[in-house]
Amino acid sequence: MSEKLQREKLAGEKDVASKNYDSESAAYKLLISPYEREIYVITMIKIKINEHCDRLARGEASTFGQ
Repeated sequence: MSEKLQREKLAGEKDVASKNYDSESAAYKLLISPYEREIYVITMIKIKINEHCDRLARGEASTFGQ
C-alpha cells in the first residue's frame, strides 16, 4: 500500500512537471521570434570564434570544439 501511494505521488509530480514544461515552452516560443533566436546563435558563434583567435594569438591552446 505504501509503495502504491509513493508511485502515485511520483506520477503526480511527473504530470505537474510535464505540464509546467509545456506551458513554459509555449510562452518562450511566443516571446522570442525565430529571428531573435538566430541572431543570438550567430552572436554566440562570433564570440567563440573571437575567443579562439585571441587564444591562438597569445600562443595558448584553444578549447575550441570541446
